[in-house]
Amino acid sequence: MPPASGGTYRFFTDNGHGAHVYGLEARGPTPWPRLVVRGSLALMRSELNPFTLSNGNAGGGRDLANAPHYGYTLGTR
Repeated sequence: MPPASGGTYRFFTDNGHGAHVYGLEARGPTPWPRLVVRGSLALMRSELNPFTLSNGNAGGGRDLANAPHYGYTLGTR
């Protein structure tokens, strides 16, 4: 089997000029003594401010990478 052919990759790292992250989280138990149901809901927005990279290209102006828009949990006992 021939070796896998791949392209060449160029990695470029630069720092942005700021970001904004804000959100809301709520959680709470239920009042039933023998059945416990717990849950939470989280909403989050993030934005990487626009900036110019050191190589002249535009950067930012988008959501942060790996930042979810929402999250939730639900559990019973």
